[in-house]
Amino acid sequence: MDRAAAHRNDAPGLEKRAHAEEASVGDSAVGVPTDGTGRRLPTIRSVAASPVARHLALLICYLAAGVAVTWPRASYLTGTLPSSRDSASYVWGFWWVARQVTHLTGLWSTGHMAAPVGIDLGFHTLMPLAGLLMTPVTLAFGPSASYNLMVIAVPGLLCYAMYRAARLWLPSQTGAIAAGAFFGLSAMLTEQDWYHLNIAAGALFLPMALEASVRLRRRPGTRQAIILGLVMGSAMLTDPESVVLASILTALVLLPWLVRQHSLPALRAAAVAVATGALIAAPQIVAMVQELAAGNLAIQPELLAVTYQHYGVGLPGMFEPTPRVADFGLAKLAAPFLDNEGLPMFGVVLTAAALFGLAVAWRIPGSSGSPGCPASARPTGSRFSVWCRPHCSPGRRSTGCVITPGR
Repeated sequence: MDRAAAHRNDAPGLEKRAHAEEASVGDSAVGVPTDGTGRRLPTIRSVAASPVARHLALLICYLAAGVAVTWPRASYLTGTLPSSRDSASYVWGFWWVARQVTHLTGLWSTGHMAAPVGIDLGFHTLMPLAGLLMTPVTLAFGPSASYNLMVIAVPGLLCYAMYRAARLWLPSQTGAIAAGAFFGLSAMLTEQDWYHLNIAAGALFLPMALEASVRLRRRPGTRQAIILGLVMGSAMLTDPESVVLASILTALVLLPWLVRQHSLPALRAAAVAVATGALIAAPQIVAMVQELAAGNLAIQPELLAVTYQHYGVGLPGMFEPTPRVADFGLAKLAAPFLDNEGLPMFGVVLTAAALFGLAVAWRIPGSSGSPGCPASARPTGSRFSVWCRPHCSPGRRSTGCVITPGR
């Protein structure tokens, strides 16, 4: 090959390098950082606009809100604990899990309680997964720090988990953020977070199971099935009571889909999810079965009836404020719940917000008093007329809804 031909073959490469150098010089002239090849380096603005940065910023805001609704719990990080037996039990659990993990021994039985016989911990509020994740904190700062830190963090995590689930349906970012806040900062969950940490931590897996189930329906596959199984197994290792609710929620999402599909890939995906969840939860399940087989859970029916009546709250509890208002000088409002556990929901704020939403939606043309619903149908004779908001159109799937006119 002569020199002229070689020059012609090299011309495209030389031309590209020349253009890259010109672009680099131009970017440098206007203040855009570049590397040696002319490629632009990420700027603060571009990083801040990335999805990861937005999600991280939202999570930080949720965590800050969680600190506010659990105040003064953040001030307890210096070594203070609430004066309750439940708090002592959780602190012991964090210490026990960290001790057993570092000694590579079993978690679900101990001789440190009811000595010298010991007890099984299959039905104890041990939270093995949370204790494992918090082991570095426990070893560095003590189990009390792990307990208080988790109490502070759980409301914000609840908010973010529900936000992710809400984004699957709600067409607006604002609506999803509000849904997360209403869930994670609700009086019911923050009350449980303050006194019954395992219940609040278990509730974290409800929106996670919902999101994983919906994503499995939309994109059936092994990856999504494994994710759903990991969520369910992790719920079992956190709070066995909550896994029952998560299972009901998952079944409501997946069973109609499986019935309609009648396909082998859908059944295979469901089987993979069940197998993964069972594998992750196996240690907890085995411990519970062994404890049941040993007959260590026998409870007298009379005692169970008394405790059920004492720890329960009737229907008005759904519409009353949380007992924590007593911490702010409003003891009279919390009087019905101060002498018991106050287990049911306290929804005075949620009730007011729901009534406000109904009132606002009633004034929106076509909403038919359905807040949060992007479209509503009104019967007109034997047919339905569909009223849609601007982002929806009849018979077409949009970001937030599917509208099918009646026949």
